Amino acid sequence: MTIINKEAFLHNAIVVHYGKGGVGKSALSINIHFAIAKMTGLKGQLVDTDPQKTTVACMDARIEAGLETPDYVWRTSAIKANFYNEAEKYDFVTFDTQGADCPNSRVIMGFANILIIPVNTSGFVVSQLVSMLEKVVLAKANNENLKSFIVFNMVEKKNTAQIRKHKAKVQGILDSFLAKYQTTSEEIKIYICETSISYKPALYDRMSEGKTIFEIVKDKHIDPLIEYTALLAEIQEKNNIALEVAA
Repeated sequence: MTIINKEAFLHNAIVVHYGKGGVGKSALSINIHFAIAKMTGLKGQLVDTDPQKTTVACMDARIEAGLETPDYVWRTSAIKANFYNEAEKYDFVTFDTQGADCPNSRVIMGFANILIIPVNTSGFVVSQLVSMLEKVVLAKANNENLKSFIVFNMVEKKNTAQIRKHKAKVQGILDSFLAKYQTTSEEIKIYICETSISYKPALYDRMSEGKTIFEIVKDKHIDPLIEYTALLAEIQEKNNIALEVAA
């Protein structure tokens, strides 16, 4: 079993962003935040910067249900100042963002360590990736520490042919982009994750009750913790943290 080293995420600002709605940003933000806390024991803050307040609504529902809830806040201004003011209180911070290109997402990418770019197997979503990558380049001009991870989210894993098709398309888009800037994936620190996150509509709909995907599928035949562990392990590896494998 892969062990997630807390040093890989300690003092990190993690932002989940794509300039297009409908890619499951909020669900991914919440579940990644809970996965990191569960696997590392780190204390984090969950920051919702989306005017729709999807993440905040989920956390409010957790409190109403009497479930253990991390510190969370909704902010659409002074985001960078708030992050640095409260940096000593938390081991890591996860930012959910608006599903559009907006000043706040650019501000967050300007100081974050990890950018997670969720895409799905929609041709339209994939075709918008170039504009997102251009934003990454602008962010890295002032934030050389930013590492970006393209993650296939909300994937119907039984449709393996479609997944292969769109992963190949994304790889082609990234290769062309890197060639344009005469750089490599390692140099610019933009990676395509092997791990994809599956989509079970009936399960994700229940997140409105305030539960994470891990709590919803407890005692069921699927285990999303395996997917999220694999995803965090990929991020951990690129953060140059040696992986430990339990016997």
